[in-house]
Amino acid sequence: MTPALFDALNWLSKEKVRMKKQLELSQIEEEFKSFANLQMLNEFSFTPEKALDLLIEFYNSIRVIDVEDNIGDNDMLLFEYGIYDWNDGNGTNFSLDFTRQFIFKMEDEPYQLRLTLYYPSAEAVGIDNYNRWSIADQSINEWASEVKSTVGFKIASSITPKSFDIRFSQQ
Repeated sequence: MTPALFDALNWLSKEKVRMKKQLELSQIEEEFKSFANLQMLNEFSFTPEKALDLLIEFYNSIRVIDVEDNIGDNDMLLFEYGIYDWNDGNGTNFSLDFTRQFIFKMEDEPYQLRLTLYYPSAEAVGIDNYNRWSIADQSINEWASEVKSTVGFKIASSITPKSFDIRFSQQ
């Protein structure tokens, strides 16, 4: 292989890494569930670390058609935790919620894709609710470091979630 060919192949492989797969809105939930299923092949449940990695991998590799992702607020990540009853049939739990939010052209209400891990609420007595959005002037790695440093993330990392779910809805 010539040095020029080697350089060209190296450049192409780097470009491929930077390119995002493009999906229609209607494909997002199923694609995310496919990502999640790959993570779950040999395991019973998600850990907060795996859930965060999954969200970031999905964010870095999937672009939603008609979302202007060059505008920071149109494609953001959210991490939140607390003791909640999400009115989803799971009751009151300590939950960690990993969300990707999309805002489409000409729409007022955002769409949210959520992966929620549920723990017994007794595990988090006395912990304040918390939320943190990824923001345009912060890298995703910086945001993830902040998420990992939170009290709720650390507590949840030391116990097994009792369940999890994936939801996609317009707010």
